[in-house]
Amino acid sequence: MRFEPTSIPLFFDILEDELYLVNTAYNRMLEEFKKYGYREIKTSKIEQRDKYLNATKVHWSKIFEVHRSKERSKFLLQSDLAISMSRYVAYSKDSSVIRLIQMGDIYRDRIPFLPGYRREFQQILTGIWGISHISADLELLYLNFKQLSSISGIRNLYLQISNQQIFEDLKQGLSEEIRFSGIDSLFELDIEKNDLLVLKDLFNQGKIEYNELKKYYHRFSIKIIKSRISEILYIFEKLKEKGVGKVVFNLSNLGGTGHYSGFNYRFYANVNDSEELLIADGGRIDSLVSKFNSNADKPAVCIGIGIQVIAQFLDTKEGLGAVVLIDNEDKLDKADKYSEYLRSLNFRSSIILLPKKKWKNIFLSKYYSNFVFVIINNYADFEIRSDNMKALNIIDFNKLKEL
Repeated sequence: MRFEPTSIPLFFDILEDELYLVNTAYNRMLEEFKKYGYREIKTSKIEQRDKYLNATKVHWSKIFEVHRSKERSKFLLQSDLAISMSRYVAYSKDSSVIRLIQMGDIYRDRIPFLPGYRREFQQILTGIWGISHISADLELLYLNFKQLSSISGIRNLYLQISNQQIFEDLKQGLSEEIRFSGIDSLFELDIEKNDLLVLKDLFNQGKIEYNELKKYYHRFSIKIIKSRISEILYIFEKLKEKGVGKVVFNLSNLGGTGHYSGFNYRFYANVNDSEELLIADGGRIDSLVSKFNSNADKPAVCIGIGIQVIAQFLDTKEGLGAVVLIDNEDKLDKADKYSEYLRSLNFRSSIILLPKKKWKNIFLSKYYSNFVFVIINNYADFEIRSDNMKALNIIDFNKLKEL
């Protein structure tokens, strides 16, 4: 069992299988990132309304409000870990460079209609505050790629790079104009027509790889555009040196124009039998800290992994389950011995004392699907029921008889 819907649309009670997958993935990430100097943090789920909204162009209707009736005050539920962690950094007394990792709860009212999305979910966010150089981006991209690649069930993983600054260099606010009005907004600019046509062509190409992008670099005459593309090619080259697999560039991705200050990164993959999923994204958030505290202006880059989206499509690798069923307390001592033996074989084993007429509910329960049931009929007699042949092959029946 992964999750059960509640009576509130797109809110779920999360059950053991999903919790196991999420916590296992996070603990592995935490262990690896700590080796690189990252510190774990847990930001507050409640944020000041005005300051939070000022830090993002996300409309207030997409965020859940918290009301304190007596004080007539309003707050917001955390809707973005990058914003909350940047708020922490803005008032922190820590050093000028801070590396942080968090798995936190996020609440969003209006969400995209994509597989696995919820109004309440957990995300793993890693970030570096205080470094403007592209080396910080490369570190985060490499570490996140490495961790995502290590999750069993993730296939065809690749990274997409975008950079809205290519448009912003030509005219402030141009990326949003193109995002909402289309690429022909370019032709209102007073620049060489050839460059406009090449830029439109690159936009319409969508996802392209290194060799193709290099051809576009030579077609441009505007130095600032060539400089931006040169930086992207450099990222391609450095990631290849680090063993990062497929990388593409996509000029047409302008999502997050009100959030990111330049580079945007997205990881896509198939998770087991799923269609291609967006499983992680992030980018440059250089102006976010200053929106909370103008005296603490710090460049930053972050990557957020949609760990619960991934978990919904993964196979559970948790240990086998077993239940020892008894109908009276005289059999408890025997049940304890059976259960201890099963735990020695790495089963998760529990004892259930119920009248026999209620056992059918246990056998049919989805919570115990694929479990082994050990039934103690009397002190010297037992039987085992299960459709899980792997589990049955592990148990030594003669050993149980000796107990």
